[in-house]
Amino acid sequence: PAMPDLKFAMAFGYGPYDERLVTSPGVWTDITEHVHAPTGCTISRGRSSEFDSPQPGECTFTICDRTRTFDPLNDGSYLATFLRPRTPVKVSATYDGIVYPLFVGYAEGFPQRYELGDTVTWIEIVAHDLLSVIAGQRFLPARPAVCDDADLGVLNSYTRLSGPKPELASARSGDRIAELLLAVGLGGELVDIDTGQTVLVAGVPEADDLLSHLVAITDTEHGRLSVTG
Repeated sequence: PAMPDLKFAMAFGYGPYDERLVTSPGVWTDITEHVHAPTGCTISRGRSSEFDSPQPGECTFTICDRTRTFDPLNDGSYLATFLRPRTPVKVSATYDGIVYPLFVGYAEGFPQRYELGDTVTWIEIVAHDLLSVIAGQRFLPARPAVCDDADLGVLNSYTRLSGPKPELASARSGDRIAELLLAVGLGGELVDIDTGQTVLVAGVPEADDLLSHLVAITDTEHGRLSVTG
């Protein structure tokens, strides 16, 4: 029987909360020809049973780069300024004329491994889905940004939710989730939230990170917080 035809794409210059990832197919660049097919692609996502909550998904594959196109230090590459952490990654499979979305996530980076006299570069791409990105949003005390060089400016900063835990007004569970996701820039076509039946009291979140708080809210409705393929 024919095997599915795997396709790999990246959205260079776009971030995880950009609505154009869904609404504008043109933002994706096909990189299938650069992926080392014999190494394969591994995708882990979903949940082990109907009683578990969906876990953050992960996708790994290897890029074989003979032209240093995917090298952030190669000023001659047209992608050099776009090769940064959280670059969107998409994997799909075409079988019998039908396209099946398998994974959408965000690359940790573009680590370089050189071989054959530096003429071949192997890049191990590890990408995680939006649940992992949300988990990185933490309710922390406000801290100043860290500057390593006064001339180059800020080299390290904290997440958008850094600061005292927010005072949240009383709201239905779905409205509370929508409000918090919008606070980190996630809304519009990227989310689909049920209104919910539970009315949450006003107060501050007990959890230290956004994902744990959202999971606690969905548990009150016996619901699920998940990311689609």
